[in-house]
Amino acid sequence: MGVNRVHVQIDELVLDGFAAVDRVLIAEGVRQELARLIGVQGSAHFRDTPARVASLDAGSFAVTPGANAGDIGRRVAHAVNRELTKGRGKT
Repeated sequence: MGVNRVHVQIDELVLDGFAAVDRVLIAEGVRQELARLIGVQGSAHFRDTPARVASLDAGSFAVTPGANAGDIGRRVAHAVNRELTKGRGKT
C-alpha cells in the first residue's frame, strides 16, 4: 500500500546561535523548502518513515558567512528531510 499524503508538523524547532529576529524567517524558509522537497520527491519517498516521529535530530551544519535566514532555513529543511526519509526519529 503506497503513501498518498505526507503531513509534517513541527511543534518545536530548536536552533542555537541565531538572532531572535531571524527565527521567523528561518522557520518560513524551512516550511517552504520542506514543502518543495516533499512535492518533488513524492509521497512514496516517505514509505519507510514512521507514521509519527516524536523527535528528530537533524544534526548540525556550518553556516556560510553572510548567509541569510532563507538560506539557513533551506539548509535546515534539507537536514530534516534527509532524516525523515531515512525513517529515523524516536517514535
